[in-house]
Amino acid sequence: MLNVGLPVGSRQLVSNYVEPGLTILASHPLSDAARFEYNLAVNYRGGDYLEYFYTFSLNVDFSPRTTAFIEVATVDPDNAPANVVFDGGISLLLKRNIAFDIYGGKGLNKEAPDWFVSVGGGIRLPR
Repeated sequence: MLNVGLPVGSRQLVSNYVEPGLTILASHPLSDAARFEYNLAVNYRGGDYLEYFYTFSLNVDFSPRTTAFIEVATVDPDNAPANVVFDGGISLLLKRNIAFDIYGGKGLNKEAPDWFVSVGGGIRLPR
């Protein structure tokens, strides 16, 4: 999957650069409702450095529109120590092409945040 970060928003929160990235996604079914997934990504962070990201997660579908997950994730910039977190959450498919999730977790090393809560979402564009 290709992605790109755009320099849009508050200067304190975003980079001044277009930041392309590449993510490899994989999934292995464990049952009809459960699967093991992992991601490996590399993102270009402006003119400064590359950032590597990888996750390992267990996902369980409670319904066709509701999934719970737990994961271990690492963000590893090439110019600083990695930060490792454990988190869990719920993903909801609101419409066929709109998803929403909420999750929280704990840092597993000193570079990671102690605790965090986050929300996110996505829109799948039509072909």
